[in-house]
Order: sequence, then C-alpha cells, then structure tokens
Amino acid sequence: MKPWNTFESLSQLEKLEYIHNRGKFLACRDTFFCSIFLFYVPNFFVEINISKNKAKCEYIEAFNATLRLEPYLEKIKLRLDW
Repeated sequence: MKPWNTFESLSQLEKLEYIHNRGKFLACRDTFFCSIFLFYVPNFFVEINISKNKAKCEYIEAFNATLRLEPYLEKIKLRLDW
C-alpha cells in the first residue's frame, strides 16, 4: 500500500499527531473560507484546511502529485532581470 493511502486511513486526530511528529511545515495560503497549511512528511505532502469562521480543522488531505504545489509556487517572486 502507498504511504499516503495508509495515512488517509487514520482518524483526523491520528493524522494531526502524525504530521506533528513527522511533518515539516512548508507554506500557508488563504482562501476566502479557509487557511490551508502545507506540510511535507516522508514520501508525500499533506494539506490541513482550517475554517476561518469555525476556527477548526475541516479536513486533512495527503497527496504526492507535485502539480498540487502550484498554488504555493505562485507566491514565489523571482527576479530574473539580472
């Protein structure tokens, strides 16, 4: 079984503990309704979605497709005129 599939089978509390113990915080982005925190844990990435109006974790999702990192990369400004 793939690592993120095993992670997905954990309860929300177990996922949070797993991220706390093994994860590295990478970035945060805001939408109108929530703040999304990106973590890297060995072999995959995890997003934690926190509701702004409820101030609680709405869901946690694991993935390994780097295409899903694009919303975070858009924030990076590179100066290429040198």
